Amino acid sequence: MSTRCQIAFAYEPVWDEAKTPALIYRHSDGYPDGAGTDLLAFFDDVSAASPTDTRFNDPEYLASRFVVWLTQQYAAGGYRDNKSTLAQIGIGVSRRLHGDIEYLYVVHCGGSFRPAVLVYTDLLDGKPRGKPMTLEDALAGQV
Repeated sequence: MSTRCQIAFAYEPVWDEAKTPALIYRHSDGYPDGAGTDLLAFFDDVSAASPTDTRFNDPEYLASRFVVWLTQQYAAGGYRDNKSTLAQIGIGVSRRLHGDIEYLYVVHCGGSFRPAVLVYTDLLDGKPRGKPMTLEDALAGQV
């Protein structure tokens, strides 16, 4: 079974559906060791590729770059034995939270600095109920 998650690229460091400009759905590997690690690698690659123009402060632009990056990662690894980037169906752009996600990541695009990431793990019907933790704490096993 897949571990679904959604990744919100937002100006605010907390979840607020009304104030989230970009929301990405990821069908599998949504746990912190998967999606969380991918986000950190993505930030590293953006910094290396565009050190003077990361656009870390632009949620919509950064989300778009993440979809491209993730699709390239899937294709390079032969995700689902299909190397065509157009055949990837495990990534989507959403307007709302899905009811079947296990993790919600909020990427805080509040400045030109590397974004902070918060992780919600206490979800009911895909809606966050509890307080988020930092991605670093989630990766350290405090999930």
